[in-house]
Parts: sequence; structure tokens; C-alpha cells
Amino acid sequence: LHSVMASAGLRAELTCSICLNIYTDPVTLPCEHSFCRTCIGKALDMQEVSGAYRCPECRAKFHERLTLEKNRKLSNIVENIRSTHSEQVAVGIFSSLCENHVRVHSKSAEHVLSEPTTSLENRKFQNLHKLKRQVQEKSAGLTERVTYLIRDIREQLEALEKRVLREISRQEEQVSLRVSYLIRQADYCLAKIWSDMKSRCHVPAELLLGDNVVSDMLMDVNTASNKVIVSDDLKTVYWTNKDQKRPKTSLRFKYPQVLSSRRFSSGRHYWEVEVSEAGSWLIGAAYPSTYRKESNVSWAGNNDKSWSLVKYLGKYSFNHDDEATCNEFSPTCQGFGIFLDYEARRLSFYELCDPIRHLHTFTATFTEPLHAVFGVGYYHLMSGQPFSKNEVIWMRITH
Repeated sequence: LHSVMASAGLRAELTCSICLNIYTDPVTLPCEHSFCRTCIGKALDMQEVSGAYRCPECRAKFHERLTLEKNRKLSNIVENIRSTHSEQVAVGIFSSLCENHVRVHSKSAEHVLSEPTTSLENRKFQNLHKLKRQVQEKSAGLTERVTYLIRDIREQLEALEKRVLREISRQEEQVSLRVSYLIRQADYCLAKIWSDMKSRCHVPAELLLGDNVVSDMLMDVNTASNKVIVSDDLKTVYWTNKDQKRPKTSLRFKYPQVLSSRRFSSGRHYWEVEVSEAGSWLIGAAYPSTYRKESNVSWAGNNDKSWSLVKYLGKYSFNHDDEATCNEFSPTCQGFGIFLDYEARRLSFYELCDPIRHLHTFTATFTEPLHAVFGVGYYHLMSGQPFSKNEVIWMRITH
């Protein structure tokens, strides 16, 4: 009996926990658990999806797929057990025979059998009990194996799900960064295009709104200083050092300036002037109540009743209420445009180069009608420099 139990215990030690049969071509893992080569190979194949390899017996984790080496000692033991098992099977067959058949075998020269120690019924009951136990053990092993497989599949699916979610998150982040970069690039390009369009679209209003805003502009000789000459067509003014001896009235400027005959108290209006390269000058707009006789304050832009673009000593500035805003630009032509939008409270200046360039816009709440104002010889009077006979300072309304 002791020998049988020992044999059963040895058989259990030599049983693969995956297929629940005696090892076939046994291999041993680093954790010292052994399996059939085919069984552990299939288990590792299933684990390859998740990238995590574990021992099916103790769940020990391996960082990479193992190289399966044959356990030669265990293989030899298994082969011996298989041979012994074959003999025991034969003995088991004979032990189950009826008494008459046993007697025949007992008399046979080829077989030597021991007398049974128990009755046939007891022996049959023991065999059935043993068979039942083996079935239960195998059922329990299969249940454990199925449970392991389900757990292993679940773990692999969870690992796969985590990998997929990480990949999705990574791709989402990459897409988000790319989209953010493209949005910034688009914003930059849009801002650049908008800036370029603004600079190109700051053109005289008559190009955008039609000829109805172009004003028929003439100079009012009754406001002209005796230091200027006004042409017969009332469109050109010249600086002169010779007194023109016009009647001295309250409307006449002391300094070389002249107002337009028209004045504007509403609407949009546009006019253009051409100026001489030589000398100093100013162009702009002024109220009818602007100063006429006072010293420097009567210059357009030097008071709160007028706005002007001034060229003085080769520099350009935009003046209002005796405050100057310098503009460091180098004119490429001698033509300038002025646009008045009375209701919008804007007075804008443009250089009529190619392309037309916006220079400056005054914003103010106008309280009176506005006249165009033209001035020449500003520098000579302000600096006291003598007038050269070869120097002609002029300004002409061209549009």
C-alpha cells in the first residue's frame, strides 16, 4: 500500500498543471515550475498579445519570452514512470477478473499472480472510489485551468485596453498640439494679411466711395495773407516776400495761409494737393473762427481750431492745439490727399505714391464747419531766413 501511495504521489509531481497529464517533453521555467513544452508554448503565445509573460502556476512575471530548455532529468523520470504505469495497468486488469478467470491465470505458466486480499465486491468498490477521486481531481484541475485561462485572458484584455487608450491619448495630444500650432500659424498669417490689407486699403475715400465725395475745392482770396499769391483759377498759392496790398479785413490771415471758399458741416469730402519740393508748407482743415492775426497761434495746427500736416526743415509732423506728432516718413512723391468724414469725426492724410500710403488720422468731435487750409513759406517766417529769388514755394489743388 505504501508503495502504491508513493507511486501516486510521484505521478502527481510529474503531472503538467495545464493539461493535467504526465509531462510530455518537460521544460522548467526560472521559477522552477515545469510544464509540457507544447502546453507552456501555447500559454506564452496567448500572453504575447499583452507583452507580459507569467508562470501559469505561481504567476511569476518575466520581462521577455523565455527560451524553453528541456529538463533532461525530469524527462528520464517521466519515461520510467510511463513504463511502470504500463505494467500497473496490466495488473489492474487482472485484479478485476472474476475468481474463475483468476484461477485460470494462476495456473498459466506465463503469468504469476498473487491471491487477492479482499473480496471482488470490495475490490470493485475501491476501484470505483479511486476512479471517482481521479475524475474529481481531474475536474478540479480543469476548473482551475479554465479559471486561470479566463483570468489570463481578462488580464491580457485589460493590458491591451490600457495600451490602446495610451496610444489614443498620445495621438490625441499630438493632434491637439498640431491643431494648436496650425491655429497659431493661421492667426499669425491672418494678422499679417489684415495688417497688409489695412495698409493697402488706407486709400483716399473717393477710390472706395465714388466721385460723389470729391469736393470742388477753390481758394478764398478774401482770407489769403498778403504774403501769398493766389492764381487766377483759385487753385494755386505761392509764397512771396512782396506785400500784395490786399484790403486788411478781419478774415485775412497775417501769416501766409489761405482757406478754401467751401466749408463742410456734414458728409464725407476728399481733396488732393500737389506741393513744391522746396520750402516749407502745411495743409489741413480749420474752423471759420480760427485765429487770423495772432502771432504763432494763427498757424494751422498751433491752436485748438485747426489740424494740419506740416513740413518744416525737411521733417514732417501732424499738429493740433500746438501739439505735434512727428512722422518719420520719406515722401516718394509730392502729392497728398485729405479725407474728411465729418460724422465719423475723422480727418485723414495720405501720400499719393504707388501704392497710396496712409500717413495719419485725427479723431475729434467737430463743433463748427471746416474749411480746407493751405500754407506756404512757414519756415522763412518762423526762422527769419531770407527768401531766395530762385526758391519757389507753391501748392496747388489738383482734385
